[in-house]
Amino acid sequence: MKFSKYILALGLLFTILTSCNKNDGQQPHPDLSETIITAKFDGSLIGFTGEAVRSSNPDGISLKIKGLSVNGFRTASIGLDILAATIGTGTYATVTNAGQSQIGSVIRFSPNVVTEGSYDSYSSAHAEGNGNVTITAISDKAVEGTFKGTLRLVDAKGDATGKVITVTDGNFKVQIRK
Repeated sequence: MKFSKYILALGLLFTILTSCNKNDGQQPHPDLSETIITAKFDGSLIGFTGEAVRSSNPDGISLKIKGLSVNGFRTASIGLDILAATIGTGTYATVTNAGQSQIGSVIRFSPNVVTEGSYDSYSSAHAEGNGNVTITAISDKAVEGTFKGTLRLVDAKGDATGKVITVTDGNFKVQIRK
């Protein structure tokens, strides 16, 4: 009799443990304990404090992930912009021709925001289009993922120059501001 009670208890415990799914078909939720963006720019690692903003527009859903890095008198900024019909887990290839709304992503980086009233700005929209932003987890409160690509220096007029930088090992885990 005791043996059958143990078997019954083990069977009940097994049923409870295997029927509970953490996500129950939903997308994975990022951990909110950190809100960071990191990446290597031509091999140099830079960390940013960031956030994301989600909005609707006539072309679809926009998710803008932005961050700042302050190191002494130097302030760098990063922007990851995604435009799609819906935003969820998946990879969004970088697009070229920044002047038009296109489905995809754009990576922007300014290594020194304030340099006597001007700053250098790099953009994947003016490069060869070989990068991407990948969302690995998203909820109403946070988004997490990776990014990489080639960025081209853009002058004050918005024209691309010949100088490029390579972005590798990009990661983000930020809260979505409403």
